[in-house]
Amino acid sequence: MNKINGITIPDMVSSDGKSWMKDNYFEYDSAADHVYFTTDVLKNAMVLSCHKVTAKFWSNNFNYHEAPLVNASGRLEVDLNTIRIDIGLGFSMQTLPDGRTVPMVTGQDVVVNIDRFDLKISIWGSFLADTVDLIKPFIKGYVCDLLTTTLYNALDVTVPALITEEIAHTDGFLHLTKTFELDYETPYSFLVTPISFQANFKALFFDSVYGEVDPAVAVPVMPFYDALKPSGYQNYISTYSMDGFTTALLEEAPISGWVNKAYTTEITTSELNAFLPGIQSYYGDVPVAVKYTITKLGNF
Repeated sequence: MNKINGITIPDMVSSDGKSWMKDNYFEYDSAADHVYFTTDVLKNAMVLSCHKVTAKFWSNNFNYHEAPLVNASGRLEVDLNTIRIDIGLGFSMQTLPDGRTVPMVTGQDVVVNIDRFDLKISIWGSFLADTVDLIKPFIKGYVCDLLTTTLYNALDVTVPALITEEIAHTDGFLHLTKTFELDYETPYSFLVTPISFQANFKALFFDSVYGEVDPAVAVPVMPFYDALKPSGYQNYISTYSMDGFTTALLEEAPISGWVNKAYTTEITTSELNAFLPGIQSYYGDVPVAVKYTITKLGNF
């Protein structure tokens, strides 16, 4: 088995077993000025298109046999100068075995098209001078067919399945630090419109040592997108998420300290008398060392 930029592909062996390509490698690049984003609203998908992908294909163990006169073996290199690739990711929901719901991704609108007239073929090893021209139909047919099928299956099935599996593996939790976590369970699917990509999370931050503490506030109806706003990127955060964040933050890293410790900052009983009536009359006008601990921040 071989690799296509990290994607496993089979060895190429002809039906008669006399021609093969083994120990293969595939490397691709793309031109940034030929990359486009579009939407497929009916499939709730975002589509990335690149109409000018360039690639190289190597076979370090190549053998081509065509009876009775042609037998070439050695190393093969093919420059694939024009490949069109479209990959669409469709968004829906998956319910995990524990009942939690998180996003799911499927392949949509995948296109792989290799321009078989824009190739450069080079071979090294044991071959006749005219062998390259004789091999061209094999490269443009069998090899390009296999590369096209492999890339298509990878983009349409393998990559979306890996993304979906990784999302499911998190169980709807992001581990931000050792104990500081985010419960991002998603009540609604991501939404693709003709002009936007919209995501909605029920985001609750918590410290795993203390467990999830549900903020005592109602979750408001959150907008996805406000068409009256000119911003291309819009982000709305509710009091629910902010209260959960500060509660977890104080559990993770409590905030406390001293004011006037060692009398480096002057706070006196007369200044505190408005908050602690009688302190000045009892102690007189003297400096005060104040220790503070913040236990709760909320109602943002």
